[in-house]
Amino acid sequence: MKFQILADDVDSCNQLAENLRTALKQMKMEFPVEMDVSPGRAATLQVESPVLAEDGQVIFSGRILSPEEISELLYSLHRAEIAELQKAAERGKQRAHLMKGVFLTLAVLCCIFAIGNEIRQRRAEAARDAARPLVLH
Repeated sequence: MKFQILADDVDSCNQLAENLRTALKQMKMEFPVEMDVSPGRAATLQVESPVLAEDGQVIFSGRILSPEEISELLYSLHRAEIAELQKAAERGKQRAHLMKGVFLTLAVLCCIFAIGNEIRQRRAEAARDAARPLVLH
């Protein structure tokens, strides 16, 4: 998915692009946003400036939408896709959390193994020392 902003003036283009980025961030999504400030570009599409397009298709035109309005528009257009993307993101977080637990468990097991080896070595040294004959000078 890629978004395009078409406007007759830079300020409108920048404001709509900023609102779109804010909406995407609030939705925990990231997609490229292209801006085109060509006077008359919206008129060639027979719509009013500014224009919000998605993958080359006009999805809104005529005024600058707020981030909340953009979120509502995108949800209405892509409810199922957005839900799937958010579920995938949540699964990714769960996997990351699970992996942290696995690595922590491995670290604890390594420490236990190292301590066990140290105890065995010290016991073996003590047994060797006890088995040596005592030599007096």
